[in-house]
Amino acid sequence: MKVQTMSVVVGTAECNAKCPFCVSKITPRAKRVLDINVHNLRKAKLCALRSGVQTILLTGKGEPTLYPEQITQYIDFFKDDFPFIELQTNGIWLATDEANENLKHWYTLGLNTICLSVVHWRENKNKAIYTPNGEHYDVPIFLEKLHSFGFTVRLSCMLVKEYVDNEIEIKKLITFCKNNKVKQLTVRPIYTPDESTNNVAEWVREHTLPKIMQECISHWFQLHGTQIMRLAHGSVVYDVDGQNVCWANCLTDSTDPEDIRQLIFFPDGTLAYDWRYRGAVLL
Repeated sequence: MKVQTMSVVVGTAECNAKCPFCVSKITPRAKRVLDINVHNLRKAKLCALRSGVQTILLTGKGEPTLYPEQITQYIDFFKDDFPFIELQTNGIWLATDEANENLKHWYTLGLNTICLSVVHWRENKNKAIYTPNGEHYDVPIFLEKLHSFGFTVRLSCMLVKEYVDNEIEIKKLITFCKNNKVKQLTVRPIYTPDESTNNVAEWVREHTLPKIMQECISHWFQLHGTQIMRLAHGSVVYDVDGQNVCWANCLTDSTDPEDIRQLIFFPDGTLAYDWRYRGAVLL
């Protein structure tokens, strides 16, 4: 079994954003467990090491930064065995002054990359999606803050109609990343499993990019970028004028029968390999 990444779920389904496309609401929910099952975590780490995992991605069914102590515990547990430890976040709490001591400590402890979820590089666009009734941070200012602590930043942009939804907007986003020292950019259309039927799934189907638009973007990458890597689950990484860009899909399967996309560890001790299916369990 070959695995590239182990996703580690932090906290619960609690979140401080209101994303109408939230994939966590259309996949099985995490149990409300605040104490990590350390016995099974040790087993999960052994499985990850023997499967060739290089990256630990701290993520959540909700927003992981609402549980900073658990993030600290995970970083400390994995720091000596894996070269890359990353944190997926909407950034809302991290952008506040309250988070500064945590950021400083996490970087010193071994966290190296912040994977920042956005829908645009403009504050008002992100606010409309993530915090329609509250404030949202200015992306360039927040990026400067993260860089000041030493972090590598991956901008993870969800492609939504009337936001970033065509080749021209993709090019502008790439220019923004180059100008703001974002080392890695991932772009992916919002997506819902075909069988999903709730309000989130309905919103996604109304706002996702039509297949023809996705094909045009894919063709643009092939014309203007140089493919430098293909990941096991089908995503392609390009160099576009010196900018690292991954053209991805949220919920895709491996193209190699010997690969699985990732291991997924939940605080209750469950070790899974697919977000969508409760039966995809190893432990």
